[in-house]
Amino acid sequence: MAPKDIIEHYAKRWSLETTFQEPKGKLGFEQPRSRTERAVERTAPFTLLLYTLVVLWHARSGCTLRSAQPIKAPWYSPKSSPSKTLPAFSDMLATLRRASWAERLFEPDANAPTLKKRLAPLLACLDTAA
Repeated sequence: MAPKDIIEHYAKRWSLETTFQEPKGKLGFEQPRSRTERAVERTAPFTLLLYTLVVLWHARSGCTLRSAQPIKAPWYSPKSSPSKTLPAFSDMLATLRRASWAERLFEPDANAPTLKKRLAPLLACLDTAA
């Protein structure tokens, strides 16, 4: 094959490579703790389904949320070369986490006891971290 053809084939494969790399790094796909053969057979498809659902959620509604805006960090700066234009899977996952917490904590119907109950895990986590 000509070098140009090799590069083109590799570039076409890149999206597939990242599709497997992201679930491995962010969703635990690489190191499942399964004890039975059946569990092993279910883990991979479920993890890839979860990855797909996060990406689809972000594409359909998550990208319009205020929490989807990139944080102010040097790697998001337009001055950096090359500048980042599309969100990574970790950005999509972080947006989903922030949206989930916002919905859970700031639901308009929530009363004081409900909010206190919802804040308990967050406060416990912060207490442990401190």
